[in-house]
Amino acid sequence: MLIKLLIISGIALWFRLGLANAIILGLSLCQVGEFAFVLSKAGNEYNLLTDNQYQVFLGVSILSMALSTYLIKTAPTLAHKTASLPVFSTLANYF
Repeated sequence: MLIKLLIISGIALWFRLGLANAIILGLSLCQVGEFAFVLSKAGNEYNLLTDNQYQVFLGVSILSMALSTYLIKTAPTLAHKTASLPVFSTLANYF
């Protein structure tokens, strides 16, 4: 989720959407998608994932989807608080 959040926010910054909007966009889209379930099942069937790895992936994916509603609801507040931190406001000056 964190890697996806950083990539999406980075792309939004590259398009000059502003730091707060980039964070909101990243938080809104960072959850694991449903297609990941299909890929993980295929990976398990072809022995690319062990049964234990598959179960861990399923648990993390379900947790990600459950948290997405909370993240989307709190994204504006989190984004504005994060954007006001000196480290991130300095970073935003580069975009």
